Amino acid sequence: MKRSYSCAFCFWRRIEWGKPLEKSQEQEISIRAVSPNPTNPAMNLQSKQRGELAELAFMFKALSMGFGVAKPWGDSERYDFILSAGRVLLRVQIKSIWVTRRCSVKTSGNTCAPYTPEEIDFLVLFVIPQDLWYIIPAVVIGGRKGIYIRPSSPECAFKQYRDAWGLFGHPLSP
Repeated sequence: MKRSYSCAFCFWRRIEWGKPLEKSQEQEISIRAVSPNPTNPAMNLQSKQRGELAELAFMFKALSMGFGVAKPWGDSERYDFILSAGRVLLRVQIKSIWVTRRCSVKTSGNTCAPYTPEEIDFLVLFVIPQDLWYIIPAVVIGGRKGIYIRPSSPECAFKQYRDAWGLFGHPLSP
């Protein structure tokens, strides 16, 4: 019986249970996002579990770029991570998007109060199907409880923040 495997860091593979990967399959495994697919088990996850996958992907990406990453204890802070860029510590909130069309992203967390620059420094959106990252400064949110994003559109209102990892600063600066 063939089954599909998936994680936030490898793409879908069709392999048979109990059989080792062929050499060509081993070489093809790389860091990519989960593709949108109705048979994708990740699509059946609860939203909290999807968020945890996005957080894991962020941690991997940030660490691989040389940033330090710290996860606060518990869920009581308004940010998900503290990112260390040299001597600068930044509070980062992660959100994931599992579609490529226009979608609404809640910028208020579990409360009705929108994120503010006093609570977070950046809102990071991870568009899973396209392996895209939006690094949005908290001041851009401007007190809104939600923002609309269209990752597939060239007119996306947040296109200047796509893969804008440089906004965090240099990870190794003194």
